[in-house]
Amino acid sequence: MKDLLISRAHTTKSIMMTSHFHNFYEIYYLCEGNMRYIINDEFFEVSKNDVVLIPKGVIHNTSYGNDGTKRLLINFSEKYVSSPNLLAAFQKKVIKLSERDGFEVESIFKKIESEQVRSDSYSELMIIQYITELLVLFSRSDIKNAETKLDGYSQIMQAAVKYINMNYANNISLSELSLEFGFSKSFFSRKFKEITGFGISEYIALVRIKNAERMLSEKKTSITDVAFACGFNDCSYFAATFKKLMGVTPHKFSENATENIHKIL
Repeated sequence: MKDLLISRAHTTKSIMMTSHFHNFYEIYYLCEGNMRYIINDEFFEVSKNDVVLIPKGVIHNTSYGNDGTKRLLINFSEKYVSSPNLLAAFQKKVIKLSERDGFEVESIFKKIESEQVRSDSYSELMIIQYITELLVLFSRSDIKNAETKLDGYSQIMQAAVKYINMNYANNISLSELSLEFGFSKSFFSRKFKEITGFGISEYIALVRIKNAERMLSEKKTSITDVAFACGFNDCSYFAATFKKLMGVTPHKFSENATENIHKIL
């Protein structure tokens, strides 16, 4: 079904997933186990019956230990949101559900999966109703105080992530970061990858392109100015990086953003 993806997965060994962002809202429900979630520049420990809510356009990453996990995941567009007010739930980031509410979430996921299989003229309306139920449930639930108690190196790497998010428009490099945080380049690069799952260059590029996407969607700045405002000194390199991460050129993305605005108006 277009603009909707629902999946189930089990892990049985240590794994770190690829860091990414996308133009869909994401609901992640952990049925069993423990794992770490990185959301922008925050680190969270997530456990059974926790829900992670990822707004569109937010860089995130997951890492799993050796204990094994079971999770449910759904991505969807605004098309499936009955009221913009429901999106306020995504400000909570991580919430803790009771056992009863956890069973309710699993039941709703099954109903959405059934409607995907049925796929008749009423299925989209039913899925909108079920997603509404999920978002109301999450809106009424308490925020979990889930930010990780970080060890020394993890605290430093989280500080580095925050530094990159604040200074992406500048000429950030591995040399600058390692000097800023007092490590050799090789050690800093290795620790950053080990703890965050990102390579240094990869993460800087993701942050820059995420912000470029936002600026191009706003249609207030030329593509060249967006490139320089997001820390790129070479427009060709900006275009190549944007296409690699977004699947389209900045020019095409900007055109599509304009078309979508016109459709709304």
